[in-house]
Amino acid sequence: MADLPEVLFVCTHNAGRSQMAAALLDYQAAGRVHVTSAGSQPATELNPAVVQAMAEIGLDISREFPKPLTAGKVKAADVVITMGCGDACPSYPGRRYLDWDLPDPAGPAPTGRASSPDNQGGADMADIPEVLFVCTHNAGRSQMAAAILQREAAGRVRVTSAGSEPADQLNPAVVQAMAEIGLDI
Repeated sequence: MADLPEVLFVCTHNAGRSQMAAALLDYQAAGRVHVTSAGSQPATELNPAVVQAMAEIGLDISREFPKPLTAGKVKAADVVITMGCGDACPSYPGRRYLDWDLPDPAGPAPTGRASSPDNQGGADMADIPEVLFVCTHNAGRSQMAAAILQREAAGRVRVTSAGSEPADQLNPAVVQAMAEIGLDI
């Protein structure tokens, strides 16, 4: 059995953005990707609004807790996606780094953010990876994951979503949850 790719989501407090992104990818990947998250300055608990927003779309993260960022976590990851951890995120050769400019649900993002290196050896823009999020109705989880990735990857990833039995409209709870994190879908 081949090793699963590992994705690490990092934000300052590991109480909102990185927890949401990890839960969404973990759900969408359905065991095909190992997903972790961490914070450069972990909070003592998750943001209750984040837990509620995720519950509204059917993802329970209430048992999660903020975890510290360690060099070991970064070394174990194939892809590290930062969301405002500033200079605290260590960089190691052979890892792919993306920096998503995603606002902190708890308030303004920290200043002094470092640009994240891309250790892919100067990939050409023609080699932009493509991501397809698929769920049954394409009215909730896949739309949410696609919107977050599309906005935050800022052209570094081509993103689409689809459904095997597409619904006529988006789930209103998803639209509201996305609005709460500053995304209008």
